[in-house]
Amino acid sequence: CFEPVLRLLRMLYGRAPIPFQTLNFLPGTEQGLHSDVMHFSSIPSRFMCGVWVALEDATLENGPLRYVPGSHRFSEVQLDALGVWAEEEGPKLGASYARYERYLEALVPLQGLPVKQLVVKKGGALVWAANLLHGGSPITRAGSTRRSQVTHYFFEGCIHYTPVYSNASLGEIYLRKVFDIQHRRRVEPSLNGEPLDATPIGGGRYHLARARRGFWF
Repeated sequence: CFEPVLRLLRMLYGRAPIPFQTLNFLPGTEQGLHSDVMHFSSIPSRFMCGVWVALEDATLENGPLRYVPGSHRFSEVQLDALGVWAEEEGPKLGASYARYERYLEALVPLQGLPVKQLVVKKGGALVWAANLLHGGSPITRAGSTRRSQVTHYFFEGCIHYTPVYSNASLGEIYLRKVFDIQHRRRVEPSLNGEPLDATPIGGGRYHLARARRGFWF
């Protein structure tokens, strides 16, 4: 992990960053606009971010990153607010997540926010907050690559969970098993540093309570 990035994240978030996932891309993803917060979230909220780095020049032809400035200020929305239940863990997401995507698509023009493309030289980087809408632009030069890497970070002293698999308003939390790839250790979930007890209720979900003792799940 690159120490200047870790210092920046410590300054921005006031907590120690936990790099837990790295993804590498050869061509541009051409992925639709989406938010990481439905997949990677925390209690307290918004202690998650992504750091994307261009490993070659990102141009208008090779499918540059798209993002929506200001969308990181949107309120976090749980699936029950959209009238649907959590998805069940599996290889694909279904109707509940599709409704969430339609909600985001409608929200951007409603708020009058622009969609921008990130054209940068090799070595350029973007830090995005958990709720920032982002995706990939169409590739207009056939066969072109857009080598890049993104590292996802949580932060210490939080409950790390997956909202798309959680019924959060009922206290049914799908906990993530977080591994700190910098220090090569499992991260025990806590609430502002206070340990928790977790009662499994099936489907990877737990009911949480203040701990009588620390736990690993």
